[in-house]
Amino acid sequence: MDLKSFLREAFTAPGNGIFTVHTAQEKKLAILMALYGKSHSDFIAPWSDSLETFDQHRGVCLYAVPSDSGGGIQRGANWGPVAIRERLYQNTWARRLLDLGDVRVNPHLLQDELLNQSTLENCRKAMYADAHSPLAVSPLTIAEQMLNLLYQESPERKLILLGGDHSVSYPAVKAFLNAKKKQGITAAVIHFDAHTDLLKERLGIPVCFGSWVSHVLPLLSSPDLWIQLGIRSSGKTKDHWETTVGLKQFWSNEMQELGPDVLTNTLLEHLHQKKVKELYITFDIDALDWMEAGATGTPERNGLSTEMCVSLIHALGQNFSITAADLTEVAPFVRHSELEANEPKKTLENAVKIIHTFCRAMDPIL
Repeated sequence: MDLKSFLREAFTAPGNGIFTVHTAQEKKLAILMALYGKSHSDFIAPWSDSLETFDQHRGVCLYAVPSDSGGGIQRGANWGPVAIRERLYQNTWARRLLDLGDVRVNPHLLQDELLNQSTLENCRKAMYADAHSPLAVSPLTIAEQMLNLLYQESPERKLILLGGDHSVSYPAVKAFLNAKKKQGITAAVIHFDAHTDLLKERLGIPVCFGSWVSHVLPLLSSPDLWIQLGIRSSGKTKDHWETTVGLKQFWSNEMQELGPDVLTNTLLEHLHQKKVKELYITFDIDALDWMEAGATGTPERNGLSTEMCVSLIHALGQNFSITAADLTEVAPFVRHSELEANEPKKTLENAVKIIHTFCRAMDPIL
């Protein structure tokens, strides 16, 4: 199956990946209006038509995995892509993006490898009206299959993923690193987060929001090509993670002590020494201080400022090719009593700033 056929079968229109009856229907229609200039009860037709432009489009592509099935402390990140897009498409620059749509999320599933044959057949019948369809049914597996096809057909494509809890980055980073390895390109991953996400498993589940990094880290040619920024909530020290796992970390307090100039130069020097050519940036919104991003499942104090993150991403984009990125863990309906006054407005504003910075790094006309 080619990429466009796969998208039409296993994806759906932007904003429509969440399974609902009428809830948020007006938000989905608003997204469709912003993208296609008309509101229509049929989400599929205008989106499907837009996929015909894929071969000619040389700019940034957007897609979403609106799943919080890999979360586990406080859910709600499945609504992140809808809320982000609603604000994103208020900007004229965002309409230059090609929105590939949403993974069709079955909210009870995570990965196909966790399902028995009977469940696979039942879900395929429900989702595709064909119990024997070859298509995946779980959000992470669908995303990985799509990305493998995309990198096979268009290895130079520039992509931005909207999550979803942070487990959705697993298929995105995995497909990216495998594709770059085939191309002979030295790639690194820049990981903004308050948490390390380095569990081996959680409650017996291998890939989730707290363990996904452990399962893609081995795909790098060297573990110190994984650089974590903003860490401040961990049961173990920076020295433990760097010596036992081998990745490189800059904790939030360290970053603030170094200051933006020294921090940027240190980071760039390390990447140049490792002869890095391309970057993937994965951005958990809780990397930001909780006063700047409170609409998330696990907001943390003493975090990074949006300004510092934008500056770092801009510097990285000037020195390396950023060809893929994601932003995860925005949970617009989550409420924390100390932060309610400005939320989710503040979180969404800062999320769009980060996404715009990704876009400008990938395509300067944005």
